[in-house]
Amino acid sequence: MGFPTVAIESSFSAPLVYGDVAVVELSVERMGISSVTFGYRIHRKRDGVLCFRASITTVLVSIDTMKPIALSAESSALFERLLSTRNRGRDDSRPLLCFCL
Repeated sequence: MGFPTVAIESSFSAPLVYGDVAVVELSVERMGISSVTFGYRIHRKRDGVLCFRASITTVLVSIDTMKPIALSAESSALFERLLSTRNRGRDDSRPLLCFCL
């Protein structure tokens, strides 16, 4: 099995300059039968300004056939727990992962 990237959308909205500390957030935005879309947001730490955002969709596939495979019930349950509440009609979500660079 593999989990290749099949789609990327990104936008840059403000610069980061030498010496800036970047806060990187990772979240699960959407789930499909065999796909997961991860969201990335990068903010400047000094003022909280959003500098970059991206959505990256990956699909679970068979390495032999490169055809999609349904996520297991266990994987679906894990991603469902991590699914951003922002995409459930509320904006009180916390990122799956947050770190500073």
